[in-house]
Amino acid sequence: MVTDNVLTGILHIPVRCLIEDIQECREGKMLSGRDEWEEYRDYDEHFLGRPEYIRELCGRYPELLRLVLRRIEQIVDQLFCVWEAVEGRFSPVKAESVELGISDVHTGGGTAARIRLADGRSFIYKPRSLHKNRIYQGISRWFCKRLGLSFREREIYEMEGCGLDSCIECAPCLDKSEIKRFFYRLGIQLFICYLTDTSDIHGENLIANGEFPELIDLEAMPGAAGRREAHSDGGSTCSGSSDEGSNGGTHMDLFSDRCEASDMRALREWMEKSVTHTGILPTACWGNDAARGSVNALHSAEKCVTPFLLPTVTNPRSSRMKLAYERREIHLKNSVPVYQGKPAEVQRYVEVLCEGFGAAFEIACNEKEQIRSLFEPLYSEEGRFLIRHTQQYGMYLTASLAPEFMKDARNRIYLLHILKKGQKSETGYAALFAYELEAMMNMEIPIYYFRGKGKELLDGAQKAYPEYFEQSAYESFQEKLQRLSAADLGRQQMLIRLSIGCSLPQTEESGFLPTEVIRGKGAQGNVFTRLGRHLAGLRIEAGGRQIWTRTGFSGQAWRMKAAGMDLYDGIPGIAAALAAVISAGGSREFDGLFDRLTDDLFCYTERCLESKQTVSSGQTGMFAGEGSVVYAYLLLYRLTGRRQYLDYADRHVRIVRAAEEQDTSYDLLSGNAGWIVVLLKLYQETKEEAYLSYAVRAGELLWEKRTVMETGCGWLCASEKAPLAGMAHGNSGAVLAYARLMKYTKAPEYAGRLRQILEYEDSLYLEKERNWKDLRSRENRGSHTNAWCHGGSGILLSRLSLLELEEFQEDKRVARDIERGTACLMRWKKDSSICLCHGLAGKYMILCEAAKALGRDELRKESAKIRRRILELERVPVQEYYNASLMAGISGAALALCEADAELLY
Repeated sequence: MVTDNVLTGILHIPVRCLIEDIQECREGKMLSGRDEWEEYRDYDEHFLGRPEYIRELCGRYPELLRLVLRRIEQIVDQLFCVWEAVEGRFSPVKAESVELGISDVHTGGGTAARIRLADGRSFIYKPRSLHKNRIYQGISRWFCKRLGLSFREREIYEMEGCGLDSCIECAPCLDKSEIKRFFYRLGIQLFICYLTDTSDIHGENLIANGEFPELIDLEAMPGAAGRREAHSDGGSTCSGSSDEGSNGGTHMDLFSDRCEASDMRALREWMEKSVTHTGILPTACWGNDAARGSVNALHSAEKCVTPFLLPTVTNPRSSRMKLAYERREIHLKNSVPVYQGKPAEVQRYVEVLCEGFGAAFEIACNEKEQIRSLFEPLYSEEGRFLIRHTQQYGMYLTASLAPEFMKDARNRIYLLHILKKGQKSETGYAALFAYELEAMMNMEIPIYYFRGKGKELLDGAQKAYPEYFEQSAYESFQEKLQRLSAADLGRQQMLIRLSIGCSLPQTEESGFLPTEVIRGKGAQGNVFTRLGRHLAGLRIEAGGRQIWTRTGFSGQAWRMKAAGMDLYDGIPGIAAALAAVISAGGSREFDGLFDRLTDDLFCYTERCLESKQTVSSGQTGMFAGEGSVVYAYLLLYRLTGRRQYLDYADRHVRIVRAAEEQDTSYDLLSGNAGWIVVLLKLYQETKEEAYLSYAVRAGELLWEKRTVMETGCGWLCASEKAPLAGMAHGNSGAVLAYARLMKYTKAPEYAGRLRQILEYEDSLYLEKERNWKDLRSRENRGSHTNAWCHGGSGILLSRLSLLELEEFQEDKRVARDIERGTACLMRWKKDSSICLCHGLAGKYMILCEAAKALGRDELRKESAKIRRRILELERVPVQEYYNASLMAGISGAALALCEADAELLY
């Protein structure tokens, strides 16, 4: 038993040195054998088998010898601790086997161990008090009793400085009702973890024991309160996950700073206190874009792959063995319930999870004093605090075992100073570094704790760092308990649905949300009032601010982001949607909210003008960039009739004009093609000749950036390898821009340009597909190729704009394209989305404009049919329902239903 644990515990320490040594022996022709496998056996027998060679090896690598001896000492000490615990609790029953090292090694070599007793029982030894686990069992038992559920007690034995917990094994569910009860119970556990800010409940810390979810590691319960600003490290060593990536809706350095420093920071802090921080829900980890690779408790596959490279031995048991780096598979088999040999599909039980969470939440909301008394003992215990992720420490430790660091301890110390990288001198990390260095020099993972009712931080050596936290965890808990409300419940259930619906392969249960917001069956108020209230509910209270949120994606992983200043998915678009709701519904309920939104817009323009900086992103488009802010002001003027919005549009024009030459997008959505359209809409509204002049200049800038193709011309947008077709990023946006320029200037040279643009776009038409080819790069390719953004339906709008020009009214190419586009529009059957960009709302508005321009009754009837379909919707895609984005969320549906100007899209 001792030998096995010692060998297992020290095996990884000398590997790198031995690989270097056998390679040197082979290169020095010191090994005998006909091949590398025989050479390896010779090395094993005649080199490592000789004590004098081992002494010589240790002389070359003195730090290696120190670490091996230190680890052996730690293992023997731990075995004695385990045997004493078993003897003290179970005597005369003996331990039949002890397996150390089933957790990270911390202070003094402390680690968890799996124990099997002679009577067949199994326990997990933990080198810390388990009193907190017993308290947690009492809390769980109380909730289960209140909700009429049975509770399974676990054997937990407390001893001084350590404890023995039952060894829980994964057990299958006997029927589908047990699966439902598992997720309902897990919803209760999720609420307890949410209320206590508990984290680290990943796939290895939760066991699906039939219908009972068993949390087996509660080190991070309860969670700590926020740190004092003096200890802030800029996010590089924060506790828990953070939302990497910038706010895609910001365009200027100044506004980006304002957003990052306030809205984004407040949102990040709010998310770190939300259900997503517990580790139970499927979210991206380690900065990995693929949430399907998450190691969280709920996941869709039994294995995932690490996003970073880990060392592995190649050509093992040969003289040519070496160290390589590759991604590792992590097998998670125990945290999702199993039925008939197959793991349950988490996505199918999202509403059951929400139901259990909501039931526990409502009890706590109604009985706050009882809940405070129930949870208070938990805060007499210690909780673990993560200065940085354990994997980071582990990678540094592994790197420090390289031969060059084993030759001299000083070199290893220098390497481990990497812990200081990125730490600001004022963060207070210097005091922690001395402890971390000492721990890692002894092959231990640094560990920190806090006491639930104190503000100090404790390291593994029990050194205290006073006033490290702004408040105690108990004070933070009491504040959170007082804030529990129906609105908070809705927001947390929103995050549950988004985490599962957007992170795992979608099913009918997880991908769509049954809702009465639009249809209104049994709901109060008209459709406009319900939509307005739903939009208002998408705000969160964080950091003393009201923040509008949007769902964004990075690869396959969703992110909750603060709305920026793009019309597409930011505050301007929300303001436009709310203005339409107020106008159509006739209610003054949302006036105050609307005024705050427009005040944000005004403030943004003022700050941009005061800063006298140019737009750093170079975006000038109609829906993204500074041009979209001008367009938003114009829309607000049209919807409200308030002259103030036109005045601000004129002021913001100055900001965009300074950025025209920086444009690298060129398209309608975010480039100068869109800016031209916006300027000409302003000219149409005001008859100010300056806007027409600005549009002409922007048209020349855009034309200079064209790419001449074998047939016609186009524009290379962003990272695309060829000019695209379509309205948002393709030639149709340019058609719209130059058609409007020709309409208002009467300049004949635009006709030639338009024909070149049409020639290239029409060269991409595929007769077999009866649509224009989608040339987007594979990593950016979407499934919506027959919508406003891409495909024939959006292309139709550009061709309709040509009918306003005498030169193209009898053009056969234009007539043919209109028929092709109309056929695409009528063939559009993808009704799973509701948004403007690629959903029913967009189809409805395109149909309305086509019916008006072409005078076709069948288009008018189809538009009426689509409107009825939207009004009768019983379900909405979860990522759109909880997205305030004008173009990609439910705001666009609100605006479309309000019978807003169909020319919004072009």
